[in-house]
Amino acid sequence: MKMTPHIRMGRFFGGFYELPTGKTVYLAHRKRTEVFRAKNAWCIDLKTLEECRERGINYIGVITKSGNDVFYYITPLEDMFGPHSFAHFGDTRQRGLPVTKFRMNPAITPAIIAKAVRVR
Repeated sequence: MKMTPHIRMGRFFGGFYELPTGKTVYLAHRKRTEVFRAKNAWCIDLKTLEECRERGINYIGVITKSGNDVFYYITPLEDMFGPHSFAHFGDTRQRGLPVTKFRMNPAITPAIIAKAVRVR
């Protein structure tokens, strides 16, 4: 998978990942502590979302790490503008989406479900 870094004002925010199918996905790189706690949501800069629309990117997401584990939250770009999303104007203009509204998140992946079943 080829990754093109997304850098703004000298800071690395994420990357545009080209999949083997030829489609591109934007994945923001975040620390777990960067979740917007008031709404338990991941926020992405509005300019980044607009850039994804211009590039024809249909899916976006967030990558976060915990030790050696990597967690992915992925959803269609349009969900960031849908009924469950919200505007957040802190330091920058952002759109947020609650963690539970991402179509793919670590809580619903088959590997996590299988691991939870084995523990019980």
